[in-house]
Amino acid sequence: ALLGVSPDASGAEPLWRQLARSKAGVTLKTLLSNAREKMSDRSADLHEAFVEAETAVKSVRDRERLKDRSGAVWKYKLASGGFRAYAPDKCAEVEALFQKWVREGKP
Repeated sequence: ALLGVSPDASGAEPLWRQLARSKAGVTLKTLLSNAREKMSDRSADLHEAFVEAETAVKSVRDRERLKDRSGAVWKYKLASGGFRAYAPDKCAEVEALFQKWVREGKP
C-alpha cells in the first residue's frame, strides 16, 4: 500500500502513523524545552527582584520607624479636585469607624 496506509502482514504500524507520532514527539520536546527556558528566565528575573527588595528593606536605617503606627490621616476631596486632611480628632473618629466597618466584614 502507498505510504503504508494499511498494515502489512507483519502487523507493522503504517508509515503515516509512525511519522505523525514522530512529529508529535518532536513538537512536544520543543514545547517543553521552550517552557523550561521561559521558566528559567522568569525565575532569574524574580530572584533579582527579590534581592533588590530585600536590599531596600535592609537599607532602612531606622528599623523602629517601620513599626511606628502613628495613626491614619484621613482626607476628604474638595470640589476643586484636591484633598484636605480632617482635623486630628475627626481623623481618630473616622479611623475608629473604619476599623469597626472592617471588623464587621466590610459589607
